[in-house]
Amino acid sequence: MILFRKSQSREQIDEWTLLLASASIPYTVQLEENGWVIYVDDVNAERAENLFAQYTRENREWISEEEKTGSSKIIISALIVSVTLVGIYLLMRWSETGDRWYRIGGASAEHIVSGEWWRAVTALFLHANLPHVLSNAAFCWLFCSAVVRLYGSGLGWFLILAAGASGNLLTAYVYRTAHLSVGASTALFGAAGLLGVWRFSAGRKVKFLRKRAWVYLAAVVALMAFLGVGERVDLVGHLSGGVAGCVFGYFANRLFRDPIPKSWQLVLVFIDLCAVLLAALLAVSRL
Repeated sequence: MILFRKSQSREQIDEWTLLLASASIPYTVQLEENGWVIYVDDVNAERAENLFAQYTRENREWISEEEKTGSSKIIISALIVSVTLVGIYLLMRWSETGDRWYRIGGASAEHIVSGEWWRAVTALFLHANLPHVLSNAAFCWLFCSAVVRLYGSGLGWFLILAAGASGNLLTAYVYRTAHLSVGASTALFGAAGLLGVWRFSAGRKVKFLRKRAWVYLAAVVALMAFLGVGERVDLVGHLSGGVAGCVFGYFANRLFRDPIPKSWQLVLVFIDLCAVLLAALLAVSRL
């Protein structure tokens, strides 16, 4: 038997031994002076190393450059978006023409189906009342900062915006007429979907990790159900946002196995801003 791995953490040793057991590789564990040690026979040593290398590649947690260098930028970006949501609401309420913004920027199913796609974006920044915008701003800081921590500022906000807009588009094509909604909650449910799928995909390759992944995903679904209950809540919109987030999260995890370089993150931030600005300009042209 030769030394294969050692660690002072029993939990880490248990994880490694479960991985070896899943591949039917014999091993022994001993507690020595410097901690726990795993031994495997020399015949299976190479196979064990290949197994661990594959496991590391397939189950490496997707951490952005911002997470590696600190979380201050992540918190600031989420805070800026939350303050922007509240600021836009107050501006609309204090403006004499505020009601017109809701008419040209709300997610009207009839207008979206007729070709006014930009409403799917502008509606994310409009809110019905003060409690509505304050709750969404708070959950934006909670969910969106977590997404940005995983994917980076550029890709993270791109996925959140895409999930929110896609959720509004899907909702519009479900109702087609007689439906109008506003609010960032569709994007927030998209962020929750992104988080759930990311955690699930992180453990999809190894059987003993699936239990943890499903528990996390179930917790996200339960939270979505809790936030999506109420007399005037757009259940279809919330569900559409969550589904869109799951879809975008699945493909993001498939396409981006490693953190995106900072230069590309900046490009995606620029694309995010351009998309929002373009939607706002198209809405203004309807005034």
